[in-house]
Amino acid sequence: MTTICAVKKDNQVAMAGDGQVTMGEKVIM
Repeated sequence: MTTICAVKKDNQVAMAGDGQVTMGEKVIM
């Protein structure tokens, strides 16, 4: 199972999935 957590602060969105973190429009898979 994949756990995805998304946090929106100011105008930036930070997403963390399975220890991988993405900031803004840059996505690391």
